[in-house]
Amino acid sequence: VAAAAAATESSAVRNKRGLSSSAVAAPRQQHEAVASSYVMQQSSKDDQCIPQHFSTMTTEDCPAGHIFDHSVYQSTIITEFNLTCEASWETDAAQSTFFAGQLVGCFLFGILADRNGRRIVILVNLLLMAITGIATAMSPDMITFTVMRFLNAATAAGVFQTAYVLGLEMVGPGYRVPCSMAGQYVFALGELVLGVLGMQFRGWRMLQLMISAPLVGGIFYWCIVPESPRWLQTQGKHYEVTKLLRRIAMVNGKALPESLLSTSTGDIQNVTPRSPSLTRDRAETEQSDYGAATLQDSSDLNLSHRRGSSNSNHLRQRSSTTKDPERLINSYMEPPENMIDLLKTPLLCLRLAVMIFIWMVTTAVYYGISLHTAELGGSDTGPNKPYITFILSALMELPGYTLAIIMQVTIGRKPALALSLLLAGLSCSGAGFVYEQSPGHALMATLIGKVGITSAFGIIYLYTTEVFPTSSRNTVLGLCSTMGRLGGMVAPFSDKLKVFYPPLPLLVFGCASVIAAGAALVQPETKGTKLPATISDALAIGGRRRAPLSLVAVGSDDYDQTDSLLPDLENNAQDRVL
Repeated sequence: VAAAAAATESSAVRNKRGLSSSAVAAPRQQHEAVASSYVMQQSSKDDQCIPQHFSTMTTEDCPAGHIFDHSVYQSTIITEFNLTCEASWETDAAQSTFFAGQLVGCFLFGILADRNGRRIVILVNLLLMAITGIATAMSPDMITFTVMRFLNAATAAGVFQTAYVLGLEMVGPGYRVPCSMAGQYVFALGELVLGVLGMQFRGWRMLQLMISAPLVGGIFYWCIVPESPRWLQTQGKHYEVTKLLRRIAMVNGKALPESLLSTSTGDIQNVTPRSPSLTRDRAETEQSDYGAATLQDSSDLNLSHRRGSSNSNHLRQRSSTTKDPERLINSYMEPPENMIDLLKTPLLCLRLAVMIFIWMVTTAVYYGISLHTAELGGSDTGPNKPYITFILSALMELPGYTLAIIMQVTIGRKPALALSLLLAGLSCSGAGFVYEQSPGHALMATLIGKVGITSAFGIIYLYTTEVFPTSSRNTVLGLCSTMGRLGGMVAPFSDKLKVFYPPLPLLVFGCASVIAAGAALVQPETKGTKLPATISDALAIGGRRRAPLSLVAVGSDDYDQTDSLLPDLENNAQDRVL
């Protein structure tokens, strides 16, 4: 449903054909061509510049209004709000505002999901998405429509990326590929549903209501969607983790290890301090505040994170006399890591920069190929042509996602991403070279390129979540997606390059994809690895362990409990690690 709502823009602003009461209203491009008093006409082959090559035509308003062609669309924002001639720029503004909403939503809700949890962000955004979608369908004017589309795009982006991260954090390594690609298949399915609904409901208001009203059912997700156990673990909410694992174990008919059961009764055995040791001064301060805990020396407070350790048992015994043992423990825990800590780590900053570049190229090429493929649909102007073209474009994504699954399972994430980008790059370059000599072969090469770039699009979502830690995973994914949207906003302007050389857009897409394929090779391989919980875990993926600048070094074992608290999520998949 989120995919259908996000794709509504392509159906809402398609109809730009209008008839005035006295003459045919020229398309926007023609208006721009004759805006001046003297406009250069098509020049002859000898490139002469003579008066006969100029025209003195001017445009005139249509005082009697417009009569629109309704053979394809019953109603659009063009016909209802009369966005013709001098007002035609408002359709482009609405499109840009929609992308701006996605930019804001990807980044903003990524931060909120890392700070407040995945579940609350998904549920709130589902309801906001339904409200703004319905409000869009009831917009009385263009300003209201544009504002509601901005908010709708922001909430849709927040729902998709946060739900994607939550799904991956609920499973182990063996199920990440099918889980992530299932989301991509459903996205393509949403586009197919949108195309079919568009053929049945030719009015944009009814179509918007059809894809927005079902989202009201998101209120019932409160009883279905759980919080991410990995996020809870990084926040020190061990009681909630164990409670959630009990629920998962009950549904799956599994039994939790006895070592985890004490957490549910309030035992602090599994509390993991972020700092390896505590100072006597802080300990004595807390002792004076509570007046109950007898602390012998600082060595007694060297809390080990390992289950069953003597220090852990010692603290557990003494904490029984403390008025508030949970507060005592939490006072010695370092604050959770965040995006600022990640940016203090040079290696992770480099990986983030490379990933952002790959996202921008992938998104720009993906939308660019889609735009250029639509131009090759033939000269048929039947009433169903735009819908059929849209549906076929969505169908082309299915083999791309299938290719992504096969390559990720067999050769790993990094080579799969590099090969997908390389396939797209070589195909687009080949299409550019034969663009003028053999349009048919150019179309075939472009379609192959669409398969390759779709595969890359499916891989980068999973790859990004596996490279960066839980503490900032949603923020990083939101940042990458935001920068990717910037690439998508640039894609429509690639058509302007045809003025210099018709195949130039395809050649640019090809070169950019090949460069991105090379950049992907510097990233670490994540196949078979566990999702990193901390910055230290993320550094270990590439075999590099270096503390972030100005950040207390966290031992490599500080979050071993992440896996011990999630045995069924990780260990049950050992027989089929992908």
